[in-house]
Amino acid sequence: MQWNFAELDRARRYKLLVGLVVPRPIALITSVNAAGVVNAARFSFFNVMGDEPPIVIVSIEDRDSGAMKDSARNIGESGEFVVNLVDEAIAEKMHACSVDYPATVSEIDMLGFTCEPSAQVKPPRLAEAPAALECTLHSRIDIDTRHLLIGQVRHLHVRDELIDRLTLRVNMDIYHPVGRLFANQYARTNDRFGLEANAYLERMAAAARTWQTQESSMTQTIFVINPNSTRAVTEHISLALEPFRVAGGATIECDTLLSGPPGIESQAHVDGISEKLIAYFEAHPQRRASAAVVLACFSDPGFHAMRETLDCPVYGSAECAYLTAAATADRFGVISILSRAIARHKRQVRLLGLEHKLAEDLAIEIGVVDLAQEDITFARMREVGMTLKTKHGAKVVIMGCAGMARYRARLEEVLDLPVIDPTQAAVGIALGQLLARNVAQSGCVRKAA
Repeated sequence: MQWNFAELDRARRYKLLVGLVVPRPIALITSVNAAGVVNAARFSFFNVMGDEPPIVIVSIEDRDSGAMKDSARNIGESGEFVVNLVDEAIAEKMHACSVDYPATVSEIDMLGFTCEPSAQVKPPRLAEAPAALECTLHSRIDIDTRHLLIGQVRHLHVRDELIDRLTLRVNMDIYHPVGRLFANQYARTNDRFGLEANAYLERMAAAARTWQTQESSMTQTIFVINPNSTRAVTEHISLALEPFRVAGGATIECDTLLSGPPGIESQAHVDGISEKLIAYFEAHPQRRASAAVVLACFSDPGFHAMRETLDCPVYGSAECAYLTAAATADRFGVISILSRAIARHKRQVRLLGLEHKLAEDLAIEIGVVDLAQEDITFARMREVGMTLKTKHGAKVVIMGCAGMARYRARLEEVLDLPVIDPTQAAVGIALGQLLARNVAQSGCVRKAA
């Protein structure tokens, strides 16, 4: 079946859309009118639409009379609202918010909700909601009788037990949001299933790599593995490697070792990674066919085990960073995340025979996960970097954690010194070796006369 929407009346278009586009997340929105009355209303033409800036969109239609609904009017006048997310525990009260109460009557009072003060906006949040997003109005789009309200999230409240504070993962065993279907029908989210991460895309990528290899022996893959389980670190590593991705050059792919700890911050973490990496490559045989593998962690965990296990070259980001720094200047300094990592770093420097070039290794005392706190992290990196430069005579600085990747360019600018990102250093060396091998194999090396 198919329909030309231009030939359907509004009621039939609505019926088809809300019946098929399901389930939809529900925003139980609280807003305040000029008289201070708190309004609560549910909307399922709603979703989160971005994280930079963090925005949500809710679509609110005018009443049949043509009058604007209380929520749309309140948000338009105050520029503030709160999106209270809905779980099974408050589903019935949420559904009752669809009753058309007069503007002078608060649904909060009628339904027995409990208001809690918000941190940054005037409308309160609902204490019974599992999570609440405080928003200010970013912009508004009016389409006939419908208003698209784009809100920028300013503050987030989450019930304590729902989030792992270290990993920021949601505990779906106790978080039970509901979704809107149509009419008075809703959906639970307890019946879930998992798929191997990007399994289809991996197969497509493998096929594409095979085709590229047949078309050009110059196109190969460098695989970068982040041995900790913090995906945000991998994302910033990949962004830092974007300048290395050039047309006709090697493909650079990144992945996260989800079985690893959130941050590799101790010798115990380092010692426990080898078996996890071996298991990862056994489960992902296509990765074993990479032209090179880079370990994107400054401790180089599992480095020797990987060299024994894989047929391709394996590059440790710390080793490559030290060698690059030593080739760049006579004295290099290291910015570590934690003091307990310094002894481990200095052992590796001694093994490489570079201790005479190490100016000093100093810590910012911030763990891997907390590196995402950009203002605090960068301020500490700048402070430690200046100490390495002015007090210890460092002529080049190494960032002693792959999770610092996002700060390299800014740090280099303020220190007025070369700053080395360890993963960039390792990928740079891997690319150079690939290029040399490819040139030799293609017969392009000029013979001596």
